[in-house]
Amino acid sequence: MTKHKAALAVFLLATAVAAWCADVSGKWQWQTGGPGGSKQYTLNLKQDGAKLNGDLSSDGDVMPIRDGKVDGEKISFVVARTWANRETKMTYTGRVFGGEIRFKVAIPGAERTWDVAAKRVP
Repeated sequence: MTKHKAALAVFLLATAVAAWCADVSGKWQWQTGGPGGSKQYTLNLKQDGAKLNGDLSSDGDVMPIRDGKVDGEKISFVVARTWANRETKMTYTGRVFGGEIRFKVAIPGAERTWDVAAKRVP
């Protein structure tokens, strides 16, 4: 009987953890403003357990995400863009809050970071 209770406890714990983990699969969008006007970003994500795949697009540019991870409500990935024959990587780290992901975006080696809030698109 004790083995059955232990097995049931493990099952319930695993189910609770799986339910608690954020499912970020789907379409997310945000806008940024600047001197040249506003810019719309679309993030398409596909989650497979703790792994994350997808792409980020803006102005017709589609960039695949790399090193995508989900850990509970935490999410991270890298996007690489090429400007003037030079690859620049942007690291996105964030937290899921219901229908919103709040990201901090950083360029390794640069001192500047910025925040974006992506909203889930139904």
